[in-house]
Amino acid sequence: MPQVRPTLRLPGSSSTLWARTEGRNISDALGAALEGTSRAERLGVLIFLTDGIPSVGEQAPDRIAEQAAAQAGETRIFTVGLGHDVNTYLMDRLAAGGRGSAEYVPPGTSVEMAMGSLMSKLRFPALVDLRISDSPVRLTQMFPSKLPDLFFGEELVVFGRYQGYGNGAVEVSGKRNAERERIAVPAVFPSSEPENDFIPRLWASRQIGELTRQIRLEGTSPSLIAQVRDLGLRYGILTEYTSYLVQEPLNVADAGSVPARDESLDRAGAPAAQTGAQAFERARTSAKLSEVKTLARADEVAIDRLNGLTSSTGALTSKRVAGRLFVKRGVVWTDIRHADRISVTEIVAYSQAYFDLVRQLPEVAPYLSVGDMVVIAGHRESIRIAPTGVELWKPGRLGELVRNFRGT
Repeated sequence: MPQVRPTLRLPGSSSTLWARTEGRNISDALGAALEGTSRAERLGVLIFLTDGIPSVGEQAPDRIAEQAAAQAGETRIFTVGLGHDVNTYLMDRLAAGGRGSAEYVPPGTSVEMAMGSLMSKLRFPALVDLRISDSPVRLTQMFPSKLPDLFFGEELVVFGRYQGYGNGAVEVSGKRNAERERIAVPAVFPSSEPENDFIPRLWASRQIGELTRQIRLEGTSPSLIAQVRDLGLRYGILTEYTSYLVQEPLNVADAGSVPARDESLDRAGAPAAQTGAQAFERARTSAKLSEVKTLARADEVAIDRLNGLTSSTGALTSKRVAGRLFVKRGVVWTDIRHADRISVTEIVAYSQAYFDLVRQLPEVAPYLSVGDMVVIAGHRESIRIAPTGVELWKPGRLGELVRNFRGT
């Protein structure tokens, strides 16, 4: 039977519920903890920490999660999985049903640090049940799709698309002490803003995080796979549906074709897709991507994913430079955004045409550091730096290439 510790009252406006169980009787432990009630002015928080899978009592992840969600009421559930033996499907289901989040702690990582960070966050809730109640433009494809609770010291960062343009206030509402409060944030929605070209990649990172979590919880479909794959290729984000570009000894493929891969990715309910090192890394990457707030953090997640895929071979076959992922095939580094259907112009490295290109198209300069032989993807035309090709530009040709590359 679960052994229940008394409810821990934290300073501020939250209460945290704890339960301990022997033999991983997860269902009874959750039920016992959720029986505790917090005062009306406090937000109930349950932290579920485990290093394994259910072994006593109810063991079906779906039923455990359904029972916890039905019993949770206003209590939030935050899950922490320690090591590769946890059931990632159960952890994500509990967090989703309990309006919390899932965190995954790899083997060898400090548990104290992970728990300390989580507890510091949860001590002081600021607003709960958040929503965007008004905006001067129509907002679509928002990520996170459901706004999380906001705790003191945190930022609420939301990415999305908008239709229309203009100035006005975005109104965010939430509950504090059972009373709904509204906060108006002045905002400018321009028709275009090329200086903020980093925002689409952050938006895509959040979307990939949510879509891959949805696939694991609800099952896959050709549409969901296509969305994840296309976002990964377009924005240079490595996902389980584009990792074949690193792992398989094939030429970079057109976005329309995908080699055979691990079938467990297509069966969210299959045991092989729920536990083990691969499932752990997928769940951990989804959680990280769905919470990125800065480009540096997005790049950090991508590098971690890349290192995990290349460590087994001992050879670096990929590089991430200025937000793009390049894969080495033979002696050529190829931008994964490049599709075979797009024409390519070859330019001799360090020729007059090479230096003229850099002056007219300075945004390609960071990618030239990848190697002396590199393919850089453009919108309607890509660039290949090689030992042979164009050395001097014909009149008008460089301007045409610049327009095609930029898609203007």
